[in-house]
Amino acid sequence: MPPDFTSLTKAGQTRRLRDLARTALAEYDVPAETLVPLSKGWNTNFRVDDRYVLGIRTTDAAFAEAETTWLTALANDTDLAVPRPVRTRSGATVVTATGPAVPGPRTCVLYRWVDGTFQDRSLTPAHLHEVGVFTALLQQHGTTMPALARNRVDALPDNTAQLVSDLRSPSAGTLVASTLARIDTALAGLTAHGLIHADLHQDNFLFHQGRVRAIDFDDCGYGPHLYDLATTISELGPDRPDLHTALLTGYRTVTPLDTGEALLALLLLRRLQLTMWAVTQRHEPLFRTTWQGQLDRTLKHLAEVPRAWGS
Repeated sequence: MPPDFTSLTKAGQTRRLRDLARTALAEYDVPAETLVPLSKGWNTNFRVDDRYVLGIRTTDAAFAEAETTWLTALANDTDLAVPRPVRTRSGATVVTATGPAVPGPRTCVLYRWVDGTFQDRSLTPAHLHEVGVFTALLQQHGTTMPALARNRVDALPDNTAQLVSDLRSPSAGTLVASTLARIDTALAGLTAHGLIHADLHQDNFLFHQGRVRAIDFDDCGYGPHLYDLATTISELGPDRPDLHTALLTGYRTVTPLDTGEALLALLLLRRLQLTMWAVTQRHEPLFRTTWQGQLDRTLKHLAEVPRAWGS
């Protein structure tokens, strides 16, 4: 009997998913001679013949179709550079496929390849200004979309504080609960909400011929518009305030923005979300050896927050 899927390394899981990818690609008019796994990101993605990307997810078909609906509308309605979903022979944008020794069905979406370069450490204020403009235009289009089968992106599991208490200590759980209460208070005054990308960090935006492009809309959903900007800033780190300022300035060239305490609150929320994702997925290869350190660093950071909040 082959090893359990969840016990495998990321490479081992990817090898099993390759056969499933072949099954899904048979639904398309695409030769699919070469499949190269892409290393970036949590999800399993294969570059197909240097022209496409096949994304494989555990989400249901309706959830994936909501993403492809927005991407198709963005490609048709705007000049924003985003992945365009490829339709199957039957006209579908999502394929549900199974594979040997892979638990459960997977939803698969084929996208046209998006050319560009990730700037990473070479990011400049000019780059972030363009990202700010792009984010505002993306959100503007999101306000024109009908309701889609997508979740709130600014949520945490209801048992977050209790889980931290169980894994660390009652005092750690109390710290998390009080932080969440303060986040709720800070965010209560935000009025700009809607459909957003929700994961727009530097591994998900790239540049081609001077233009910014966005990929990986897998987490798109509903939340405060400011959440997108907080996500970008959180991944840039605290040592580049020039990049933070350029991002917000670019955004404001398209639409007004008043951050106040809400930006700090969303930065904390984003950190907590990523930490709790690692905690709840600690059986997965990516987090097996890292989740405890990540949780401890986040708790230390939360203990220091009152000084940043001015109290």
